[in-house]
Amino acid sequence: MSRVPMTLTNLRPMHRFSSLENVHGWDEIVTEEEFAIHIDGHEFTRLLCLPADLEYLAAGHLALAGRLTDPGAVDRIEVDFSERVVRVYTRAGDKPAPAAQTGRLEMTPEQVREFTKHLPAMSALFQRTGGVHSGGLVGEGNLLFTMEDTGRHNVMDKIYGRSFLEGIPLGDKALLFSGRSTAEVLMKLERMGIPMIIARGAPTTMAIDLAERAGITLAAYARPDRFSVFTHPGRIIGPLADPEPGPR
Repeated sequence: MSRVPMTLTNLRPMHRFSSLENVHGWDEIVTEEEFAIHIDGHEFTRLLCLPADLEYLAAGHLALAGRLTDPGAVDRIEVDFSERVVRVYTRAGDKPAPAAQTGRLEMTPEQVREFTKHLPAMSALFQRTGGVHSGGLVGEGNLLFTMEDTGRHNVMDKIYGRSFLEGIPLGDKALLFSGRSTAEVLMKLERMGIPMIIARGAPTTMAIDLAERAGITLAAYARPDRFSVFTHPGRIIGPLADPEPGPR
């Protein structure tokens, strides 16, 4: 079994055409690979992903799919880079985890804006290649850890996988997210039990409706100087001016 990680980028030849000049050279491109996820010797799925933090990716994906419910039942996780397989082995005694509880989470507008400063710099790989999504888990006034991947859903799986394996409660945490807030993102966020998302990108109407029903605070267009909250603004502690006039 190969234990040597893959490189996360490769140099590829390219032709760049611009208004100033045409150049034949090389560009740094992020690596994307297909990995199979096995559980107890059986293939569960295949994922296209960045070949990093694959233990967390597998654990999070299986847990969100209901195939893992007790982190104590995970015996070991093996990553085989040569065969592109992540093998998860469980031991007897798997029991359902307690239902996710929404904990107490409050932030001031200043705290939210401070966290958004991490978004552009959260991934050095993105700064070099522009080829990955990134996300971070926010709690207790700190950015606890970050994950990155070519797929935005993989980012969420990795964040959930690490939280699942390390026993990090999520009911009082927020997701800092580099991408858009779509309905699929909000559905996964609800299953994760995270009550707030702070996203750099735009939301969709269905995502806003889902967040409203699920009790999730959805903050979007997050920048160091501003952000917009579309649902459950009560977790953002700060005075609000009179509302702007609505459409006529």
